[in-house]
Amino acid sequence: MKLSIIMPIFSETESVKKIVKEVKEMLGERLFEIIFVVAPKSAPESIKVCNDLAQNDKKIRFYFQKNNPGVGRAYREGFEYVSGDYALLLDGDGQNDLRTIPLMVDKILSENLDLVVASRWIKDGGVDLNSYGVRKYILNRIFNSVVRILYRTGVHDLTFSYKLIRAHLIKSIQWEGVGFELNAETTLKPIRYGYRVGEVPSKIKDRKEGESKYSLIAALKYIPMSLKILFLKKQYDR
Repeated sequence: MKLSIIMPIFSETESVKKIVKEVKEMLGERLFEIIFVVAPKSAPESIKVCNDLAQNDKKIRFYFQKNNPGVGRAYREGFEYVSGDYALLLDGDGQNDLRTIPLMVDKILSENLDLVVASRWIKDGGVDLNSYGVRKYILNRIFNSVVRILYRTGVHDLTFSYKLIRAHLIKSIQWEGVGFELNAETTLKPIRYGYRVGEVPSKIKDRKEGESKYSLIAALKYIPMSLKILFLKKQYDR
């Protein structure tokens, strides 16, 4: 396995250093590369941290985001740079539980899957309602429940960005999301096209740095994206 990690960066510093240290120890030789896609308007300290890490480790690659803003755009640019055979989508703010990575790796390899989603909504997953927010929790659960029925899928978490996907999928599928709606798109399109998709439990952690750009308006973009994908042809040229 050659694992590429894509990390969009917007003004994170200490959390990025901590994540890099932990994933290197955790993955060992399986880690092929870490790709930083850094927003041009990031704080100078954040840019310096990412650049220094890249200068001191040949497995770390630094790119400025060309089309800004939008976390979806950042991930899509990261897709272009992937050289490994699997890609892990990982936020740089410390909210993703890194202990989920070995679970995703084991599942995608042992079950020969195309995509493994980290799921907050199955046993042993979850969120802290005090930090996540009750309204956000309710809306997310309702959306996921409705879309699961529409897509007739057993995957419970369709809006989490945290996932492990075969590189050939991210290279061959045409992606459209520019913001948070890409979170849903990168799960729903593989499901719709008939790829093998699984999930493992994961807990979301408190944000270590920065403020979330997620909003109700951003969340509403999940709806047209999910409906558009629903009416795509099931078969896709693989």
